Amino acid sequence: MRTAGLSDLVSPDLGDIGIAFDSTHRDERTGVLALPQTVRAAHVLADELTDAMHALPGRRPLVVGGDCSILFGIFPALRRSIGPVGLWFLDGHPDYLDGSGSETGETADMDLAVLTGHGATPLVTLAGAPPMLALRDTVLIGHRTKDLDEGPFAEYRIDAASADTRARRLEQYVAMFAQGETIYPQKRTRAS
Repeated sequence: MRTAGLSDLVSPDLGDIGIAFDSTHRDERTGVLALPQTVRAAHVLADELTDAMHALPGRRPLVVGGDCSILFGIFPALRRSIGPVGLWFLDGHPDYLDGSGSETGETADMDLAVLTGHGATPLVTLAGAPPMLALRDTVLIGHRTKDLDEGPFAEYRIDAASADTRARRLEQYVAMFAQGETIYPQKRTRAS
């Protein structure tokens, strides 16, 4: 992405977080794959992002990562720096499994559950008392409700009325954002 010029659009580029995952161990108690490395990576990212947000007040950070579990570091930093926030979650899957319900134990199966306070304690408490994100402040966009595997995903289908309400809410947020408003749950302020 840097080669494509993304860094030029979001200057300054503050670099990479030097964390690599190499564990194939699935925690017996929680069912989460590479749990200690995930927790460590989330803390490192949260610390680095918090420092960056304090060093560059008023700027909106762009954090690019490999999968949705990057949110485990982003949300603690946001909570520290600006308080409660909402999430427009664009994903083909709800990512609302826990470690034992996931076939692989990968945190990419459970990030929305963890953010909303459901899952392994070391993950849901990354930002202190759970949840990191109130479910009412979450808009799930793009998830498939047809042709999902039967089994774990069947219980996460959203009925048409709920999807309709969330779509209207998203339209309101997009309009507010286009008018220069910064959107936080329960609070609206004019961007400077």
